Amino acid sequence: MHFVEAEWSRPCYGAPIFRFQQKLKSLKKNLKQWNKAIFGNIEAIVREAEADLLVWQAAAEQNSVSDSVYDTFIQKQLALENALKIKDDYWKQKSGSKWIHLSERNTAYYQALCKVHSSQNLITSLITDDGIVLDSQQGIKSYIVKYFENKFTEQPVIIHEE
Repeated sequence: MHFVEAEWSRPCYGAPIFRFQQKLKSLKKNLKQWNKAIFGNIEAIVREAEADLLVWQAAAEQNSVSDSVYDTFIQKQLALENALKIKDDYWKQKSGSKWIHLSERNTAYYQALCKVHSSQNLITSLITDDGIVLDSQQGIKSYIVKYFENKFTEQPVIIHEE
């Protein structure tokens, strides 16, 4: 939350809707960088954990007497399970489905689910204050622009000094 507040408090100049758009754009960029720094590339982390596990598995099979090798093998196995859980959680969040399971993310169902999600983010019709239904994208766009221009234009302030 502190990260968002800091980003939102940065000065930006222009019309209110422009400032809002610029702050959102800047916040998105910085959140992506933060996500990359904190979580990294999930696919690369899983591949690295799998490779580490294979190396330590071979070492454990060759040196079955050493407890330290076996303990390291167990740690690598837990690290891989954790990386796979993070990857699975990522895909659950991306799909919006709470019950999608590991290796179901390339199914036709999952792809259809993602398509439905993106189509739900589209405004297909809009009822104006006058009760008129707009269903063309150009009409909706011009109405929204006009609405926010009216809402955020500067109104003169008159101060009566007595």
